[in-house]
Amino acid sequence: MLSVESKTDLTAPLLHFRELESDRELLDYFRLRHLVYCKEGYLEPRAPAIDLDAFDCRSRFVGAFSQGKLVAGGRMILPGEGPHRAALERLTAQGQLPQLPASPRSYHSQEIFDLKSVFNYCRDGSKVLVEFGRVVVDPELRSSGLGLKLIHALHGLALHRGVELGFAAVPPKLRGFYEKSGCRILDNKGVGSYEGITTDLIPLVIDLHQLGGVFRVAYRARRHLARYGFWQVCSEPHCLEEHRHLPEAAPAAQSLAGRLPAVEVHGWEPALQRLPLLREGLQLHDETLRDGLQSPSVSDPSSEAKGRFLDWLLELGVQTANLGLPGAGGRVYQHTEDLVGQVARRKLPLQVTCAGRTHRDDVLAISRIAQKSGLQLEAGLFLGCSPLRQMCEQWDLKRLLELTDEAVRLAVAEGLSVMFVTEDTSRTPPHILEPLYHTALQAGASAICITDTVGHATPHGAFQLVRFVREFVQKHGYQVRLDWHGHNDRGLAVANCLAAIEAGADRVHATALGVGERVGNASMERLLLQLHRLSGRPLKLPALRGYLGWAARHLEQPIPTDLVSLLNEPNEMEGTHDEPAVA
Repeated sequence: MLSVESKTDLTAPLLHFRELESDRELLDYFRLRHLVYCKEGYLEPRAPAIDLDAFDCRSRFVGAFSQGKLVAGGRMILPGEGPHRAALERLTAQGQLPQLPASPRSYHSQEIFDLKSVFNYCRDGSKVLVEFGRVVVDPELRSSGLGLKLIHALHGLALHRGVELGFAAVPPKLRGFYEKSGCRILDNKGVGSYEGITTDLIPLVIDLHQLGGVFRVAYRARRHLARYGFWQVCSEPHCLEEHRHLPEAAPAAQSLAGRLPAVEVHGWEPALQRLPLLREGLQLHDETLRDGLQSPSVSDPSSEAKGRFLDWLLELGVQTANLGLPGAGGRVYQHTEDLVGQVARRKLPLQVTCAGRTHRDDVLAISRIAQKSGLQLEAGLFLGCSPLRQMCEQWDLKRLLELTDEAVRLAVAEGLSVMFVTEDTSRTPPHILEPLYHTALQAGASAICITDTVGHATPHGAFQLVRFVREFVQKHGYQVRLDWHGHNDRGLAVANCLAAIEAGADRVHATALGVGERVGNASMERLLLQLHRLSGRPLKLPALRGYLGWAARHLEQPIPTDLVSLLNEPNEMEGTHDEPAVA
């Protein structure tokens, strides 16, 4: 039986995800699997016997390690012979891994793998079929969220190998779990059987690039899914030879096998601290074309160049952006109108925000652009509210509440959605924030933006502030989005973004190369790199190169040396090779 640390002990070291390599690790995984299956009632509790099926010989196994010990594991079935087939056959021949007879309560992936009706769209036979599952977590850690983390490691491995579409065939009782996460039903008739009883299994198709919602729903229902659910995954056409040339493990789970020995990396933060970074619905919001251009050190690109920037945003997977402050008039108004018009005409899947003061003229400027384009716009209406700003402007709280109510009600009447932005939130006390938020939300605002306007906050302060606002809106029953917008005066903007996400922010703001007022904003590229490393969020390096190349060329800002080295081939970031692909 596998020996593991207690849940308390597990909070100190950093968890390490990688593919299993040695015979000992394979044995530890199968022993853990047998232990979990016995507790769940799948197998008779026969201590020396370990469940092994034919598909294990076609699988790659990924484990979660804590202080060198396996505490969770799962498998991913690929076509052809798996790398551990010889080892599994040897261990079986030695009596260390005896194969149990088929049990009516065992998993049934072997049957489903051959159900043609589930794979009607694969008629050409050129698509690679894989399955991942058999995810088991040590019983002492069942409530720790480790299972979800491991599923994401398997998910990252699938994406890294070019797998893009997933299938699930589930009983009707679980159909709702998947539908609410955006899965598409392939066949209402259903197929297959379970435990000898005919069951109408419903086949569903899933986009693995947008699988976070499915994971969250599925994991909440893991007790049911353990008995009924299983995954089938299919990639776009790629031959097996092409797959052999890809790295053998997902970036989040690599052990650098073949180049360096696997080394346990110690960390002092809680091991499961970063799980909130995985949650569904998290958005990144680009402020380059609004707050970024307020830097006196950058060039203001042409409207045409800004239009190409929108393509890079979408290539990068960033689907919300602030396109300007039209209340400024002149060139800013014209460029904002042009960009919003492009989004509408080209039907770009971009959610657009326009900034404005809590002033009638700014609200009406945004409204005119919305009406001309026919696009639903969000007005990001900002108001300085800290005691320092009140002293400078000679405002009192009563005046702030009046400005808020008038501007938000006007914007809503004009058909705009409203994000209410409290400037300098990080230096504003609760007795000012609470009545302002009450007023804005009662007037119709659908989002609140918490700001660190002068880069005052530390990560701990950012976490506490976002948690305070989250608890406030929940306490009063408001269903609103929470944004975080921070500057980099202390060099902590990206760290503060991560802390804000952990505390419950739904959307965080950043700019290309971190450009913005004074020393700048949170850097979008560094935020993406951190989210990729900490949560396995997919990172599209070609798109990131193009995004940074656009910023370097059109904003006339240098790309930091560390990013040049990381992204590689800096001379190909923009221009004759990359930009025409989306121009």
